[in-house]
Amino acid sequence: MHFTVDDFPLCDETTAAIPTDFTGAFAQLKALVDQISLEQVQSKFQLEKLKADLSKRISLLETAMIIASENQDQAILVQTNFIRKEIQDHKAALSTDLDVFRKEVQDQKAVLSNDLMEFHVQAQENYNTLTTQLYELVDYINWGSDAKKGEMSSSRGPQPPPDDINRPRSGDRAIPILLNCEYQDAMFKDERVVPVYLGGERLPHLMSEQQQVELVVIICYGFLGFSAGRGFDPAGGAPGGG
Repeated sequence: MHFTVDDFPLCDETTAAIPTDFTGAFAQLKALVDQISLEQVQSKFQLEKLKADLSKRISLLETAMIIASENQDQAILVQTNFIRKEIQDHKAALSTDLDVFRKEVQDQKAVLSNDLMEFHVQAQENYNTLTTQLYELVDYINWGSDAKKGEMSSSRGPQPPPDDINRPRSGDRAIPILLNCEYQDAMFKDERVVPVYLGGERLPHLMSEQQQVELVVIICYGFLGFSAGRGFDPAGGAPGGG
């Protein structure tokens, strides 16, 4: 069997197609080379043509590999840029959301701070009001105690001896008085508490003498018939007279 140049198709550089399946192209080239022998070449001219044809085929394969590699690199670069852009977009969106969240937190913090300041001011005002009312109540008790000393002494009549002032007498009844827990606890710890009897009315045992004197004024004004200029009536009303 003899091969000639016509047996090997020569590739035109302008029309040759670049193979995409490099494995098949290399296998075809290897099979073609294996079939060539010096005895099968009829002349030196045919040998040169054969070498040129093989060289072109090899060049085509190299070019195809280079182009494929460049295309792959380009595709990877495009994909990388796309991924990078997506990451940047997500980062920008997250940054925007974070800024919005931070602003909302700052606004809420400002509102809470304002509410806390208003609450503090209101609490201070309430404290000042309660303090003022407490001072007014103390002044009122002191004023009533001083103003009614003479009237209370005359309305009670003769007083028993000091040793007998704390002794209960027949017919005495307890006056119910409501006190808060803190006040009661403070009175329990007071060692000076003594029972006091006034006009047949027995005051609570758990009170100091000063506390009892102050409450006597309030009780007499509110419940036992005391009024300015009218004296005290043990029966619960004012004595006769205008």
